[in-house]
Amino acid sequence: MLEFKIYERTETVLESLGTVLSVVGAKGKIAAIRSNLASNKRVVLILTKEDGTSSSVTCSTAVSAGLRDKSISLSQIMNFEILVGETEVPYISMPASAGLLTYEVKDLTPQDYAVPTVSSLEALAI
Repeated sequence: MLEFKIYERTETVLESLGTVLSVVGAKGKIAAIRSNLASNKRVVLILTKEDGTSSSVTCSTAVSAGLRDKSISLSQIMNFEILVGETEVPYISMPASAGLLTYEVKDLTPQDYAVPTVSSLEALAI
C-alpha cells in the first residue's frame, strides 16, 4: 500500500559555505583555466577576493557541463552555493531545486509501453 505524505528530499550531510558572490564579495573575481574548460574533467574556477587571496573550487558535474554548453553563465554561478560534503572538498553546486523535474499529470498523455523484442540471432550474439 502506498502511504502519501509530504515529500522531503533526503540530503546527505552538506554544509553550505555560502553563494559564490557572498564568498568572494562584490569586488571579487572569478577566473577559469582555458585548458580545463576545454577538457572533459570537472571545471575548476579560481575565486579571488578583493584582498587578492584566492582559492580554486571545483564545480559539480552538472555545473561543469552547463558551463561548457553555455546553458549556465558565470553571472548565474554567482548565486550558486559552495558546498562541502563528507569528502571535505568544497564544490560549486546548482541550486537544490534544479535537480527535481516536476510535471503536471494533466499535461501528460498516457501511452502504452512496448517491450523491445530481440531476435533469436541477436540473443545468441549476446
